[in-house]
Amino acid sequence: MWQRPNNGWVKVNVDGSKISEPESVAVEGVLRDDSGNWIAGFQRRIGTCDVTAAELIAIRDGLSLVWVFGYRQVVVESDSLVVVQLIRNADTRFHPLAGVIEGWRQYIDKDWRCKLAHIPRGRNSLVDGMARMAHQALNVEILFSTPSVELQHIMQVEAAGL
Repeated sequence: MWQRPNNGWVKVNVDGSKISEPESVAVEGVLRDDSGNWIAGFQRRIGTCDVTAAELIAIRDGLSLVWVFGYRQVVVESDSLVVVQLIRNADTRFHPLAGVIEGWRQYIDKDWRCKLAHIPRGRNSLVDGMARMAHQALNVEILFSTPSVELQHIMQVEAAGL
């Protein structure tokens, strides 16, 4: 189940997803406050890339959303251990995704407190629900000010476990 951030912090859960038939790659994220309330969500189809790149892009997009909304204490959670380790690696200059990794690191240098955490897939269920929706959406990019009915149901299930 989803866990609340510390008081005064926000949390953005992100995911990158890929389906093969028809090929579709998307990034998704949900921003919530320290009480678990929905602040915003996003989903975006991004064309063709591997899942690692999609996860990195999801983190960058999530951080961009947090920054634009004006929050300065954020926890970012991803269910991709590979990506969390890549970002934490001191030297990724020669990695094929170095540009995307550097895009994430540029957010770390901003004037805020930012923590990155790996979480088990089961604690990312709201964003997993968004992933299913992203691949079916007609729009390429969507910013949600409120959750859909399907996502509200997932949030209610999570809230019961908070």
